[in-house]
Amino acid sequence: MSLLLHNRLSKVKSLVPSDLKQNLRDAYLQATARNMVILHHAGTVLKALSERGLEVIVLKGLYLAEVVYSGIGLRTFEDIDLLLRRRDLPAALEVMRGRGVN
Repeated sequence: MSLLLHNRLSKVKSLVPSDLKQNLRDAYLQATARNMVILHHAGTVLKALSERGLEVIVLKGLYLAEVVYSGIGLRTFEDIDLLLRRRDLPAALEVMRGRGVN
C-alpha cells in the first residue's frame, strides 16, 4: 500500500511532510530494486524452460507487477508463481535445479 501511496503523493508537492515523502520514496526504491532482481532471475528461468520446450504461464505477483501496475516498484512479490502442465513438472524442476532455483 505504501508503494501506491508514494506513487500518488509524489505528484503532490506541498501537502505531504518531507520525512513521510522520503520514507515512502525509500520503500518504493527498495521494492523496485528487489523486484528487478527477481525479474532478472525469472527471465533466466523462463528462457530456460522455453528452450526446453516447456509452456509456462506466469501468475500472480510477477504478472500483476508487469501488466496491471504502472511501475515495477508499485507491487511487491516474494516469489515467482508459474503454471505448467502436470506432465512437464519433472522436466521443469530439472531445469530450475540446474539454475540453482529451489
